[in-house]
Amino acid sequence: MLPFFRKIRYQLAQDNQFLKYLRYAIGEIVLVVTGILIALQINNWNEERKRREIGTALLKNLTSDLIRNQELLTRDIIWHKNAVNSINILVKVHKENIPYHDSLQKHFHNARKFPDPRLSFAAYEEVKIKGLDFISSPELKKKL
Repeated sequence: MLPFFRKIRYQLAQDNQFLKYLRYAIGEIVLVVTGILIALQINNWNEERKRREIGTALLKNLTSDLIRNQELLTRDIIWHKNAVNSINILVKVHKENIPYHDSLQKHFHNARKFPDPRLSFAAYEEVKIKGLDFISSPELKKKL
């Protein structure tokens, strides 16, 4: 294809047909610029698609971390309620001078059971690093 265009260009330059050559050159320039603009547009679409995929993945990770953290906190609340209940029973036993019984062993064990919450902040840290630019909705950005 290139030799064909070279031949046309050479003939136009040889025949001193400057206007035809100029039109041909302008046509080539327009074609090249159009091709570049189309390639840039396709690249922009691809980058936007990748950005949306990253945003979707980050939001899914954030959601799953929040659900997991909620489950962990709910479990810890139950453990703390059991511990407080056992402590109240032990305080009552102590105040009323009730003699020791084997059933109190469970309450002594529960009274020491205060687990530290082991929450996951990985998705939150990732969002902090990457920012909220991937979110197009201003309302969602504000809520986050």
